[in-house]
Amino acid sequence: MAKLMSIDQLLKATAAIGIHLEDADYDTANLYVMVDPDGINLYIGKAASKRRHLEEDNWKELDYEQKIVSGYPVLMVENDACRRPLLYTPENFRGTKLRDHIVKHKWGGDAIDTVLNRLNNETPPTVEEVEKILVRTHIRTGRLIGNSQFASQWETPIGTYSDTVAALVADAARTLGIIPQKTDKGTEITDEPENDSDSDQT
Repeated sequence: MAKLMSIDQLLKATAAIGIHLEDADYDTANLYVMVDPDGINLYIGKAASKRRHLEEDNWKELDYEQKIVSGYPVLMVENDACRRPLLYTPENFRGTKLRDHIVKHKWGGDAIDTVLNRLNNETPPTVEEVEKILVRTHIRTGRLIGNSQFASQWETPIGTYSDTVAALVADAARTLGIIPQKTDKGTEITDEPENDSDSDQT
């Protein structure tokens, strides 16, 4: 059976490392998750205005059976999706939680150093980075998500700030029992890309 992630699991996992997302309305939300009736995540996006939220909701009215349209409205209608508007405020980021998790679980390596440098400089993730972290948390937990941007399954994102934080969110989700822990985790994110010259790495 394919592995999926619920909105509740996602919010608990990100909160565990200090990223707090609050429910919001269209006027104040800067992020959103499209979920099915059971609260399963389908798509994650960023919307800086009420107009963007409303426009995207209207796309569900497109007749994708008679016209060729983007995949987004098809995904939304076929899965009876609804929007969960969220607000992320960088000032509310609790970096001590992220640092404590790194230390407690003995994470290390160049990618982790990038995260620690941001923590030392007291630079919280931006809204754009949180969007990437939310998407890549699904990738780092092996959960399906409808996004194409930021959702690479290959090695290009390895070592980036957002992917590394997502790996730590995934680790927190496993160690806290938010999702099942299948195997013992390692303590270092490799900085060496895998060799797979025959693969399409996009």
